[in-house]
Amino acid sequence: MRKLVWTMVAGLLAGVFFACDRLGEPRELTYRYGVFPETDGPPALAYTGPDPDRVSIDSIGAFGGWEGGGNAFKPVREPATEIEVRALGDAPVPVRAPCDGVLVYVNREGQHGDVAIRYGRRYVVKLLHVAEIPEGLEAGMRVRQGDVVGKTGLIGPGEGPFWELELDKLYPESTAFGGRPLLVAVYPVPYFSEEGRAALERVRKAVENPEGSDPDWIADASDPDAGWLAYVPSREMWADPWKAGYDGPFVELREYLERFGLDWILSGD
Repeated sequence: MRKLVWTMVAGLLAGVFFACDRLGEPRELTYRYGVFPETDGPPALAYTGPDPDRVSIDSIGAFGGWEGGGNAFKPVREPATEIEVRALGDAPVPVRAPCDGVLVYVNREGQHGDVAIRYGRRYVVKLLHVAEIPEGLEAGMRVRQGDVVGKTGLIGPGEGPFWELELDKLYPESTAFGGRPLLVAVYPVPYFSEEGRAALERVRKAVENPEGSDPDWIADASDPDAGWLAYVPSREMWADPWKAGYDGPFVELREYLERFGLDWILSGD
């Protein structure tokens, strides 16, 4: 009986702790660089990848947030948080900013550089596998939609130009984990402008390798806020808030996964 009582008390205390944790006041969040444009609203993204009128398109797809995640990879289909377009040939294609914003991360790493552009206060567009990033381009600078930020990198021998875009959304008002905000990878297609989605459809129709593509990915559009919830800020992941230009008490990956019983993701099993 005593054991049962203690079990009930422990459960009650755990419930109170969790409730208080979720109802905590949001903690201070700062922006590493200036905010541009002055908005909390979402961007209307332009498609700035390989143009099917200029190059042949090998494949196109939208892939899950853990795709390529090393020991975090699980062989399941996850919510799509990436758009990838692979062209044929070896001629690089200019990589352009898909929206206005502030450069918050620039990584010059040969064919595998990265550029992150924060739009307003809550959205970060990430362009991966970027080569030949101009020397004068540095974090803190403003960019306009269409500005060249580099060229498509070649991800391997015999591989064509590779364009990849991801989108993160900040939830600064989150009251989870003692008021610490969340940064979540989201499905990007609904955030494209009407012209941007039409361009994506043109690319999809021009694909020469349908077996290497995900032909129904545009039709898979879900709630714009429905992302892979386990893809949250951590120093171990590309979703690191520092790389998105934010400073604040963000929740760490392991803590988040353990809270929701998802720590098996890190086991590598």
